[in-house]
Amino acid sequence: MAERKLQLATLQGGRAIAAIMVVLFHIEIFIFPQRLYPGQGVFKAFEIGYSGVEFFFALSGFLMAYIHTRHFGQVERAGGYLKKRIGRIYPTYWALLVPLVILWMLVPGAGPETIGLGQVAYDLSLLPTDGEPMLAVAWTLQFEMFFYVMFMLAILSKRVGLAALGIWFAACFVTLFLPTRPFPLQFITSEYNLIFLGGMLAAYGFDHIRRNWIWPLFVFGSVFFVSVGLADLYEVWPLSTPFRTFFMGSAASVIVAAMAAGEAKRGWSVPKLLGAIGDASYSLYLVHMPLMTIGAAVIIKLGINGWMPMPLMLMGLVVGCIAASLIMHHLVEKPLTGLVQRKLQTGQPRVSNVAEKLNGLRQ
Repeated sequence: MAERKLQLATLQGGRAIAAIMVVLFHIEIFIFPQRLYPGQGVFKAFEIGYSGVEFFFALSGFLMAYIHTRHFGQVERAGGYLKKRIGRIYPTYWALLVPLVILWMLVPGAGPETIGLGQVAYDLSLLPTDGEPMLAVAWTLQFEMFFYVMFMLAILSKRVGLAALGIWFAACFVTLFLPTRPFPLQFITSEYNLIFLGGMLAAYGFDHIRRNWIWPLFVFGSVFFVSVGLADLYEVWPLSTPFRTFFMGSAASVIVAAMAAGEAKRGWSVPKLLGAIGDASYSLYLVHMPLMTIGAAVIIKLGINGWMPMPLMLMGLVVGCIAASLIMHHLVEKPLTGLVQRKLQTGQPRVSNVAEKLNGLRQ
């Protein structure tokens, strides 16, 4: 794939919106009805905010293909690739999970009912789990890391790796039509893995989109994305949940391709604030649930939920999570990532400036 002068600022804006969608989802299904306003929600449509994950996965597939396709078959690149993926995901995740585990041990009832050292070690590894990890959102990171390992096979050997990816994605597609599989087969052949393929196809195809087709594709992808989510939410979706994920992931891939093409060919950009939130979206994704859970306990203790209207509470929680993520991004995520990247540069082949900048984007 030829190198293009593209900074992907628009996708950072999309990443910000996707992360905020996940925050709204957790407020609507958990924080409000189970903590602050028993049995109540502020806006039912926020429940489709889980679909921010589909956008994240599509973007991950896009970035890996966009950055690393030219490295297929270059064995010497594999070590650096994997180290950068590990360095990008694990340090910030560990920096949040370890203090949380300590808090949960010191304050019974604040976290999972049982916390064993074996469970902690396993969750720190981000190996696939048959159930919910201690930090609930980490299930998506397990899929990310598995995809990175599968993608690395094509860097080790282009022919073998592409064959392995083709077989893997084909198996994931076939199992859309099958009943539930046992773990770990259910994880390995999950419909979520197909979203990475959609993102990869978007990376290969976005520069072939004609200029006058960019807006129609973006609108189509967005409308289709929201329509599938609403159809599922209001129980008029005619197909199974795996197909819902597949179609939402496909729509997300169309959106990603249109946004990249819009920036490359029409000069699309996003407001600086949205770009800043996009930069901090990994921190926002990780920190929002622990922060809101702790915040809800304080709010209940002070009785604030007894007099504050739900819309105002919603705004306060979202703004608070964003502010905390920006702080975490600048004080924790960036220093850790910078340290790891500096260590990894030693003895590694140099990549282009564009690739270096893109590697700074999460997944």
